[in-house]
Amino acid sequence: MFRSFAAAFGLTLVLFAGPVRATEIPKDQSDKDYKECIDSAHDKKYSDDKWAAFCKCNVDGTKAQFTYEEYQKLLSDINAGTLANQDSLNKFKSIASGCSAKTLQP
Repeated sequence: MFRSFAAAFGLTLVLFAGPVRATEIPKDQSDKDYKECIDSAHDKKYSDDKWAAFCKCNVDGTKAQFTYEEYQKLLSDINAGTLANQDSLNKFKSIASGCSAKTLQP
């Protein structure tokens, strides 16, 4: 009887606790990423407005599709020159490609 009560109590806690939320990329990290993108050399092939739109799109995309932990791990791996998680890397490349098509094309 105690086990069934404990199991029911545990299940109730899980149901009322709701989904576990992943940590969102903090605003200061997004702001830093945007500034780094804006300041990066982009061969002046694009207008400043188009480049700013591209950078904003990338920042918004990473914030929407990555948890902070996953994003930090990806950046850490890239900066260290180690093999990054392929799924994360593909997601990152897909965001950049989509933003390029959306903001940089004539």
